[in-house]
Amino acid sequence: MAVYIIDNEKFNPRKLFLEHYKGRIKRAFADFNCNIDDVFVDVRTNTCVIDGWSVDPQTKKSLNLGFFSEQVENVSCVPRIRQDANALLNLPRDTALGFQIKLTYKGNPNQLWCVLTNEEGSHYPIHLIDYVKFTKDLGKVFAKTYLYADLQTAVKRTGNLIECLNADVYDAWIRNHEVYDTEAVNADIDAMVHKPVFSIVVPVYNVEEPWLRACIESVMAQYYPYWELCMADDCSPSPHVKRVLDEYAAKDKRIKVTYREQNGHISRATNTAIDMATGDYIAFMDDDDVLAPFALYENAREINLDPDTDFLYSDEDKVFAYGHRFNVFFKSDWNDRLLFNHNYITHFVVVKKELRDAVGYLDPEMNGAQDYDFVLRATEKAKKIKHISKVLYHWRSVQGSTADDPEAKLYAYTSGVNSLNKALARRGINGVAERGAQFGTYRVKMAPRPNIKVNVVLCRKTTNIKRLERQILAFFGMTPNVDIQFVVPEDCDVNCDVPIIYDPGLDLVNSRFDLSEQTLNTDYLFFWDAQTLPIDDNWLNCYLDEFRTDDDAITGGKIVYQETIASAGIAVLGDRKECFNVLYGRSSKPDHLGYFSRLILSQQVFAVVLNGMMVKTSVFRELGGFDDTFIRRDAALDFCIRVREAGYNVIWTPYAVLKTESDFGYGRYKIGRRLMEKHNDDVWRDPFYNQNIGEILIDLEVKKWMIF
Repeated sequence: MAVYIIDNEKFNPRKLFLEHYKGRIKRAFADFNCNIDDVFVDVRTNTCVIDGWSVDPQTKKSLNLGFFSEQVENVSCVPRIRQDANALLNLPRDTALGFQIKLTYKGNPNQLWCVLTNEEGSHYPIHLIDYVKFTKDLGKVFAKTYLYADLQTAVKRTGNLIECLNADVYDAWIRNHEVYDTEAVNADIDAMVHKPVFSIVVPVYNVEEPWLRACIESVMAQYYPYWELCMADDCSPSPHVKRVLDEYAAKDKRIKVTYREQNGHISRATNTAIDMATGDYIAFMDDDDVLAPFALYENAREINLDPDTDFLYSDEDKVFAYGHRFNVFFKSDWNDRLLFNHNYITHFVVVKKELRDAVGYLDPEMNGAQDYDFVLRATEKAKKIKHISKVLYHWRSVQGSTADDPEAKLYAYTSGVNSLNKALARRGINGVAERGAQFGTYRVKMAPRPNIKVNVVLCRKTTNIKRLERQILAFFGMTPNVDIQFVVPEDCDVNCDVPIIYDPGLDLVNSRFDLSEQTLNTDYLFFWDAQTLPIDDNWLNCYLDEFRTDDDAITGGKIVYQETIASAGIAVLGDRKECFNVLYGRSSKPDHLGYFSRLILSQQVFAVVLNGMMVKTSVFRELGGFDDTFIRRDAALDFCIRVREAGYNVIWTPYAVLKTESDFGYGRYKIGRRLMEKHNDDVWRDPFYNQNIGEILIDLEVKKWMIF
């Protein structure tokens, strides 16, 4: 392939946009197969790096890429072999369809376009920045507008959307948030009462020299000086590994190196590194990854705030070979249920030496999921677990790594299932783990529990009794072989051949749920609006799977409206005094995973909606039920808050899917003033929704790509 600069003084992005979508309408784009994997923009140096591959489907040769002189200068290209593209197109393994283009841009990086050209001279323009992230959404906007308006209006509306997109919102977030005053940091370190020594343990095996050097130098660049780097080489065959390790060990006495005499794989190599550690805390790191320079400083700060903290973890992202950071993972605070669905903690794990001693070493039988197994065991014994909501770890994305290709280590997920089953046994939970719908995810199914009794409480007033009767019969038919009763107000004359309780304390006009003893004579209460039905008859088992311990009090299901999400639990933006139904309006199709599989994993949440809420009756009694001074929505939110304050868990499960006939009352809404006043400010900090996610999405209403 070749890259070149087009001398075009009349460059017009709107005309290119029109030409691009004309080509899509005529399917001319089928002659230009191009995949842009990543576009990295550094606004400080006006440089841009583009990774991807291209091919002419007819000739099976790479396409040429032209850039506009008004936009770019100093363009260079490095061909790359892309095995995935070659396999897809059935080409020889050494065919170089891939490219990494580096250029210096002029003007607005949002407007970067290139022109694909084949051997016949045909051309097709593409918008580089938005090709991966936004082209599909733009196409939908254009097509939908074009159905009801003329071409000019469709182009104008979509063009306006292009202009509001940020070239790299994560880069902007980094520049705004990762700002440290070195003098202030040094003064803070000097003033620390506790100056713990961190032993960073790293198993080393045949890692490429640039990544090994980057790993070591990221530790040496730490603001916090009290550390030791313990590196155990696992008989690497490449000679450069020993040369590099010896070089750095000679440079800094804090770097310790040992060479194993026999290859033992990652767990044994890590255990060898642990044996070298003499620090107060053990920190785990891989040999090709990178620590943020403030990583140890932030951990030391948290330990000084609470010296009893013995397990710490933080947020992370991935980093490409040329240094571009992407795919940031802003994590939940401690979320035990989420951990049983996937290892959301991953990096950067720091544990107190006493906790590590109590837990033991990494288990070689769990290779591939040895870190997951260790985290499960360590968090069971930890006194205090702390999530540091800062990006402290950069996971190297290189070909063949699990960061780049989860299928590269399929065996890891088998080990993960085994680790999870052992954890269930240790905790006395009568369940079985199995692989989830996506690589690296798991699901726990509980053993059947016979003789469960559930009362379905009507929670929304209806005047159409005949319709209510039909809904009750349909719901009853979806719940076979279960002792289930329907609870309706005393003045609701329902004529159904199903068990009915007429509760005098149920006042749906005033949203009061003063339930009688007859209604509370059950194991669980399920609140139902008569507009929602389960999609299958396994719904109740999906709910019951989440009631695993005495601490599990509430479970909510996935509410779906016309193939979109009405509610996947409730999160809170405390500073805005707003609640929102997670992923409201997004696709409910199975291939829509949400943010880091958030939509397909059960987890603890701030709250769930009243409709579809299942409550353990004993907890409902203990807390005195709902506060009837609030309307139904605020009453449910208040009850979930009180449940969590009492030490119980509120769980959301994706496996119990309920289809509703109306999405009225979902979405985002302001928290009522009286409800805000009832609970102090600390309550409105959502521990399960990382506030950075909201900050990185600049304009949620315009962008329409809310991911959490």
